[in-house]
Amino acid sequence: MSLKANYISLANCIFGLLLALCMPVFSQSIQDQWLSCKADSDALAFEPLCTKGTQLKWSGEVQNGKAQGQGIMEKFHDGRLISTYFGSYVEGIAQGQGRLLLSDNTVYEGEFSKGQPSGIMEIRFFNGEKYRGRVINFSMHGQGEYEYLDSSRFEGLMVNDKPYTGKYVHKTGQVKFIEKTAPVKKASSIGLFDSSLIGKPVISYLDEMGRIVKSKNAASLRQVVFDSSLLPVTEAEFMYPNRLKKAVERYLYLDLEDPLQTYRDGTFVTYHPNGRMMSEGSYRRNRLHGIMKEYDEQGNLIRHSVFSIGTPDGDFVEYYPDGEVKSYAYFEMGELVEEKFLELDKAGRQSLVRKENFARHKDLWEHSSDLSGSEVLDTGSLMVKVRQNGSLFRSNMMEVDPKSDYCISAWVRKVKGEDIFPYGLVFEFSDWDNYMEFLISDNGSFIVYGKRDGQDMFLTDWQQTDFVKPPGESNHLEVKKTGNSLNYFINGEQVGATRFKGSTGNQVGILVGGKGEYEFNRLIVREYLPAAEMMGKRNAPFLVKAE
Repeated sequence: MSLKANYISLANCIFGLLLALCMPVFSQSIQDQWLSCKADSDALAFEPLCTKGTQLKWSGEVQNGKAQGQGIMEKFHDGRLISTYFGSYVEGIAQGQGRLLLSDNTVYEGEFSKGQPSGIMEIRFFNGEKYRGRVINFSMHGQGEYEYLDSSRFEGLMVNDKPYTGKYVHKTGQVKFIEKTAPVKKASSIGLFDSSLIGKPVISYLDEMGRIVKSKNAASLRQVVFDSSLLPVTEAEFMYPNRLKKAVERYLYLDLEDPLQTYRDGTFVTYHPNGRMMSEGSYRRNRLHGIMKEYDEQGNLIRHSVFSIGTPDGDFVEYYPDGEVKSYAYFEMGELVEEKFLELDKAGRQSLVRKENFARHKDLWEHSSDLSGSEVLDTGSLMVKVRQNGSLFRSNMMEVDPKSDYCISAWVRKVKGEDIFPYGLVFEFSDWDNYMEFLISDNGSFIVYGKRDGQDMFLTDWQQTDFVKPPGESNHLEVKKTGNSLNYFINGEQVGATRFKGSTGNQVGILVGGKGEYEFNRLIVREYLPAAEMMGKRNAPFLVKAE
């Protein structure tokens, strides 16, 4: 059978056509707020890191319009009680000794600071387990003892809510040690601190990973002042070896020798070696939170992003050095809204971009049958396996407006299989009587083939090219529509062009043919649109030149 005939046979056999969903647009989800409490008087109270729909009810004294003194603060979300605080407020902020009861019956009792459990605390969890020790902003972080339900316990250092260095004591009395989470025969001494360091500047020499090294091997210097064991009272200053400022950060917990114990909270600034600012932002609960800005070595703003407790949540904007917007995306708690973002090139063209996320849509892309299967790998790419000669078409209903100019691209690789079998992109797909394909084979050839109303269209026959990489290597395929021309690229080199004779459909996907294993990565659809049409398709704020 000829390659052409074999290909036609393969292209008529498919397994699966899948659907994608759209996401609505939201503003930043988690942020500090002063809220008016439901009470006889409208007292204000500070609520750290609250979400939309949060309401407060204060039972206690009010001073200068804010909750003050001992009282009870009830917290609701969309009308449902989620916590009750019994304790002290100072100028509208929970501060001092208190007890916080959550809706699942977990209790935090001890020291509160700036509205959160911070200090020596006892936690009684809903499942009966207990913790006594240091807490920083709700996190078990520092020296403490965790008691499990069966009366076994961990004694030692907790880091970000997990046992880090110390000993497990089983209910039978058996003891096991860990150091930096790894099992050891005997843990090193912990919790020791030279009290003579308190109140004095402490200088450390650090490598790129933040570990202490000799001064001659240092990538930076750090200076910090402690007010008590492991608790810096001032901002930590970092310097390059030439003593120029490298960064300024705020810690709530710091071990001089182990950077993994660091607990950041507050603002930070970093600098380029030439002294210009590199980035500025803030941490909350040891994670990026709020607005972060990044600059190039000339001081130009190159990136603006928004986070909620370490998760992208709001605007993500990239800029050209002259301040013009390069790209714009909008996230809602880690999810790219509508799974699309905006790109603008220096020629003034605007494109709406969708980068398919195989891992996020794992349930839509993965498939298994006797004849074929597909799975999302840990690397985020999609592996397609065909167990018998035949073809497999997979799509997450990625669509492109055929009236627009567009670019469809993906990285493709045949991991295993005969050279003759094709694989690549499907586009302008409506059904198997109306579609187009741009495919390559590992024998160094490509084809553009399709159907219109069931009639075969060989826009190009199989053609040899030097631009297909050797078997086992990845190839970058692109289909670009510009006006009435369709242009085809392999690894950045144009290999052909055909006339656009009207759309056969608007869906995009991938196709493999023949027994073997095929890997797909970075499937991207770019749709080029005029500004007015772009705004009609993208429900998010449009940014202009950077301030």
